[in-house]
Amino acid sequence: HSTAEMSTRLTQDAYDFRIGTGQKLHLALQNAMQGPAGFAVAFIKDWRLAGIMILTTPILAGVMGPAMKTMMSSQKKASEFYAKAGGVAETSIGSIQTVAAFNGFQTEIAKYDAKLREAERNGIRLGRTMGMAFGAFAPCIYGIFAFGFFIGSFFMVSSYKDQCWNHETGDIDNCFNGG
Repeated sequence: HSTAEMSTRLTQDAYDFRIGTGQKLHLALQNAMQGPAGFAVAFIKDWRLAGIMILTTPILAGVMGPAMKTMMSSQKKASEFYAKAGGVAETSIGSIQTVAAFNGFQTEIAKYDAKLREAERNGIRLGRTMGMAFGAFAPCIYGIFAFGFFIGSFFMVSSYKDQCWNHETGDIDNCFNGG
């Protein structure tokens, strides 16, 4: 890496770290607690509801896992592309007298635009991949809800005695939603 790329990259990484830890730390903690809490509630209400959750969780992970991996690698590539573009800009500004003396403004602008076009192509690929991933994720979610409603209604119709039909709104809702 050149010195110009390194300083741009260092600045960007420091900013990303500050933003990432400030805003996403609480989301990470919340999501880390939300899953086990959901399973605990399902096991307390009815073990069958927890079984439904255990059955459907790998489906969601299978759909979103590759998408998240692709997103992380694309963000890393985008950071590298922007660091290269920042390096070109920083080098040009640092040697502005030489650029001006040889009338090299258009050459430097062309170099900068070429680096930004690489980042743009990467962003388009990322957008396409994430669109397909979320396009696959939505039917999975709706399918899991449909499966939950089906199993919940099966529990209600079958008149199981296990906490499903106690004539209390919460119990009926838990049973009908399948967890």
